[in-house]
Amino acid sequence: MLSTSSWRSLPWYLPCWKWEAGRPIGRGLNTGGDPKAAVAATDRAIGSADRVEQGYLIFFRRYEALHAAQRMDEAQDTLQRAHLELLKTLGGLTPEQRNQALTAIPEHRSIEEAWLATQPVVTTIGLPAMEAPTGRPLRSDEWVAVTWTVSHPADGKLTDPVDRRRRLLQRLMEEARNQGGAPTVDDLAAALHTSRTTVRRDLAHLRKQGQPVFTRGSRSA
Repeated sequence: MLSTSSWRSLPWYLPCWKWEAGRPIGRGLNTGGDPKAAVAATDRAIGSADRVEQGYLIFFRRYEALHAAQRMDEAQDTLQRAHLELLKTLGGLTPEQRNQALTAIPEHRSIEEAWLATQPVVTTIGLPAMEAPTGRPLRSDEWVAVTWTVSHPADGKLTDPVDRRRRLLQRLMEEARNQGGAPTVDDLAAALHTSRTTVRRDLAHLRKQGQPVFTRGSRSA
């Protein structure tokens, strides 16, 4: 495995700087300085992104400036561009080299971690099919693979933990239903990292609100 110093010797590695008209500008501009000034500086620098070897750094610094200025939608779009440009730069590497480059080089790691933080976390679980009978062991063809979104960046907008858990429960139920699966209370408790009692209480709350909530063995919303 190549060390960090070895990666720095590769031809596509450059130190992490902000750029303005093709030259580095101060690193502290969008962290300890004025976010609006940082956005303005990256506005000027963005035109250089296609002409410098590490143009993805410009997009990432612009993302940081926009994020500091609370311009979240623009920040998200710019982060996606920074990540895409980074992957293009690493496109000639083997998968192992690419993974090392994304973890060994601090600037690459910062982009990758910021991007991952904006991505949903999914898991695949085997659930009984909705039409599978109860009262006996299920055959292999009476199970379905269901992909659950167990975490989404938008979840953080709900500050109340109960509201956040119930929104996640509702999402899991919707995703299971759309994929033909019927989760048990135990399945939901495991996915939510909570107790069966809490799940039952949350299901009752959702049903009371008129939400279409179906678990294995239940008939109702």
